[in-house]
Amino acid sequence: MHLPSNTSKISVGDLQQWLGKARHLATSTVVASLMTQLRMALAFMHSKGLVHRDVKLSNVMLDGDEDQPVVRLGDFDITKAAAEATMLPCTATASLGTTGYVAPEVLFGQGRVGARPAQDVFSFGCVLYNTYMFPQTVPPARLPTDQLADQCTWDAGAGGAECSFPHLAAEMCNSTSELYKETRALLATDPKQRPNLFSAGQRVQRPVTTQVVGPAIDVLRDAPELIPEPTDLTPLCTKVVELLQQLSADGRGPSNIAVRRVERVQNPVLWERYSAKRWEMLHRITSQEHYDQLHTATVDALSGCPALLRDTPCQERLLLHGIAPDTMLRDKIVRLGFDYRFAGRSSGHNYGLGVYLANHPGKSHQYARSGANGERLLIITRALLGRAYVHPSPPFGALAPPLLPDAPNNERFDSVIATPQVTFREVIMFDNAQIYPELVVYYTA
Repeated sequence: MHLPSNTSKISVGDLQQWLGKARHLATSTVVASLMTQLRMALAFMHSKGLVHRDVKLSNVMLDGDEDQPVVRLGDFDITKAAAEATMLPCTATASLGTTGYVAPEVLFGQGRVGARPAQDVFSFGCVLYNTYMFPQTVPPARLPTDQLADQCTWDAGAGGAECSFPHLAAEMCNSTSELYKETRALLATDPKQRPNLFSAGQRVQRPVTTQVVGPAIDVLRDAPELIPEPTDLTPLCTKVVELLQQLSADGRGPSNIAVRRVERVQNPVLWERYSAKRWEMLHRITSQEHYDQLHTATVDALSGCPALLRDTPCQERLLLHGIAPDTMLRDKIVRLGFDYRFAGRSSGHNYGLGVYLANHPGKSHQYARSGANGERLLIITRALLGRAYVHPSPPFGALAPPLLPDAPNNERFDSVIATPQVTFREVIMFDNAQIYPELVVYYTA
């Protein structure tokens, strides 16, 4: 995702042109990625006090390869500072935007409505609907009270309507899907009923300590990223102890685990990346077999942490990752996220070049070597399994999960779960965006 520009070289064209010729390129994965990039670009503008005011298909410029385009939001000719930022709630809007994308309060406000992020939210809803239902569009409002969500076509085959991408239209018209519910919310007539673009599509809240994201370099340089829990008597510390004891109930885990302290990871950049990936997976994956054989399959989020999307298509789980008592390695993971290259040359290769996570303390304990003071380090991690490839002996040295069977566009599984008969199960993640390090636990055993 890139914010503007009017001068950058565009190799693919705009979203409208791309949809007109995309055919087999417009997979659910690619389109969900484009919408995520556009959402993040607009959310960034709004965080800086700006409103675009002319969001539409032809202003979503695409760069890069046709099968993996990158969004460049263009045409800032009528962009204004948000009314809240200028303290001028009735700032005149000299240009209303483009018919079919203009929010009702602007269309019927006779040009005297302040520029507000909710107007971009409505336009984003139009782009979302128009993309998935292409070439069908959101009908323009004729009266201030029109409920446009009710006037949209929500049946891809209704009234002879034809959609260029039936698989995308089916996703949009599925009344039980998050995509359907979110789009209707974005198109609400009352601007106060529309979600903001930081929260739209995210079905859980941020970590309670996270602030609105600023420039990534500032966050990585300045943000306090390890928040210690005050004492070992806090609900969170107690829950960590109970979790480790519960997972070790079969007697295969370390004995006499004593949690010395817990630190909560606060990294807005990693959380935004993880949240965007979760949103993309929720919209992309329509059905898959849930894998319930992990020890953490029924574990809920720990005290004070955002809820787990455990039973959704993204299959969000808590998993464990033991590391050496090395503060430099710990800080790398906290600041940059997980990366298989952090494991060193002797680790992380049995089932592919990925990040290895455990569902049992007995496995993570093998890598959590004791330090000089007897303490060991364990990272409790959120992970998005999605469509998991489950096998007793996954391919050695793989660079990515295997291809899905009968996948028309060579789509791959999202994760790999190794299930050897004798030793512990392991989860291998190849996309670092699918992992968020949530807690650092210091323990003895």
